[in-house]
Amino acid sequence: MTVLVEPSRDRVQKELIMHLNPKARVIVRPGAMPRTVSEEIRNHFYTQANPIRGLRKVIFPRKAYEREFRRLFGEAVFDYIIDYEGFSSFFATICLMQKNAKTCIWMHSDMCSEYRTRFHWLERIFALYPQFDHLVSSSRQLMEVNRDNFSKYVPPEKFKHAKNCVDFASVHAGSREGKIIRRQDEYYYTLLSESDFLTNMKLIPLQPGRFDLSEDKNMELCGCTEAVKNGVIRFVTVGRLSNPFGLMRQCDCFVRPSLYEGQPLVVFEARALHMPIILSDYATIEGSVVTKGQYIVHKEADSIYEGLRVYLLGKVPDDYVFMDEEYNREAYAEFEQAVFGESRMLSHIGE
Repeated sequence: MTVLVEPSRDRVQKELIMHLNPKARVIVRPGAMPRTVSEEIRNHFYTQANPIRGLRKVIFPRKAYEREFRRLFGEAVFDYIIDYEGFSSFFATICLMQKNAKTCIWMHSDMCSEYRTRFHWLERIFALYPQFDHLVSSSRQLMEVNRDNFSKYVPPEKFKHAKNCVDFASVHAGSREGKIIRRQDEYYYTLLSESDFLTNMKLIPLQPGRFDLSEDKNMELCGCTEAVKNGVIRFVTVGRLSNPFGLMRQCDCFVRPSLYEGQPLVVFEARALHMPIILSDYATIEGSVVTKGQYIVHKEADSIYEGLRVYLLGKVPDDYVFMDEEYNREAYAEFEQAVFGESRMLSHIGE
């Protein structure tokens, strides 16, 4: 297996790369795509043109992209090529440069909703969808939404689904990280080590109010083996936040009030911590639910508020069963079915 990544200065992304299976060949893309002046001009119009006009196909600098493919991979020939990122027209185009390879592109979300609300340039990737062999969504429910939205342009048999695997070991390890700072009857959560404590005070209060360093109160650095019980109910929601699990463990209920979703991994991370969960009724919610494992609200503010009140009344279920290893086994099987057309149950599950 060969994995192509962009250079990154982000510590978390580097750690993720280092945790890849050691049998995988990792290539960090160096520099920019070499191209002539003519190819540069054509590529500019290719990346900016409205695909509906058909102009992109005429001006597409194919030789430049084929040259970039050889620069990255030499004479390697791949059986399967997967664009797992799914949001970059450059990488989607690169993935289509080898003839006779089976190609897949991942659809991590309701792509039409992403286009309408945030990423208007996604239409450039949509124009490439028909050229891929498979379009893989991260849940069966999401696949049905994406298939309905793109059925005019892509044959329905090209749509597949495979839920994302979750690094549950990191979730459990992360839930034990962090420190508790105590000042009299106030508690704060921090990821700082004891040596950083006096030089970089980034604390998250575990009760209402703001932390004021000017107040002269004695501070005590405590362990984080148990959740703080100080009579305060703490709700938490998580977006794109790295190593949040120690903080989630200090909270009572997880809330995901989304307008739309793909397959939100953080919901399954919260399940691994066995948190009570409140979800809004987004279109693909069936891919996020388990029996007796959540309380569902509408997307309106009043309904979400009512969900919080329901938790206070003790009616958000927390007696559900969720098996980490079984979830990942199912995810691997779905991946193999989506990409290879069969489930071969990889022998290195859990590595």
